[in-house]
Order: sequence, then C-alpha cells, then structure tokens
Amino acid sequence: NWKQGNIAFSFTGNGAAITASATEYYLTVPWTCSINSFQFMADVSGALTVELLKFTSIGAYVVGGGATITNSGKCVISAGTANNFTNNTTLTSWKTLVTAGSVIRTRIDTATSVQNATLNLMITKRDTP
Repeated sequence: NWKQGNIAFSFTGNGAAITASATEYYLTVPWTCSINSFQFMADVSGALTVELLKFTSIGAYVVGGGATITNSGKCVISAGTANNFTNNTTLTSWKTLVTAGSVIRTRIDTATSVQNATLNLMITKRDTP
C-alpha cells in the first residue's frame, strides 16, 4: 500500500534572522518513500536556500557528510515570493527515492531576513513492509 504524506523541517532564528551557519537538522525516515514535491514557507519576505543530504542508515551517519538529494535543484524561497510561500513540483535533478532507515540532513546554504521557516517534503510512502 502506498499513501501520501509529508516530512517536515522547521527552521528558526530564535527571534533573529536565520543564518547560513544555523543548526543542521537530521531526521530518520522509517519507511521507503518517494519525494514528489516540496513546499517552503517563511514568516517574512526574505531568502532561504536549503540543501538536503541523505545517509543510507544511522550507522552510515558522519558529521558534515551525506550524499546530496537535491543536487543543483535546492529548496529555495526568494525575497518577494508571494505570501512568502513556494510550491515546487519540478525535482528534475533530485534523487527522490528514500529507503526505510535513511537519515535526511538539512543544510542552510544562504539566508536573508527570514526568522522562521517550514520545509515540507510531499511524499508517497509505503506503509507496509
């Protein structure tokens, strides 16, 4: 059985603008899934670019490592984007398959003005082994 779902990451500057050196986030994905699109929302007009990287398992985790998921098609919200929101279904360069037990790492490449943001990866997941 395949079902729709999402994987969400929240970024915060704790009352200040998020910086490119902000804390990275890691999430273990418990099921095999395919990333179909992403939605990126920010609290104020600004810019934020996030790269997604993947480890095949928690045992393969290395600080600062990971194979890119996004390649050249990183998650971007740009200054002046309507309602500080973007929905992207064009994942041409992405490696969209995520196997059960993989770890996704986020890395903020660039940041301007945004204090809080949410990145939702829209997925199709297998809910049974």
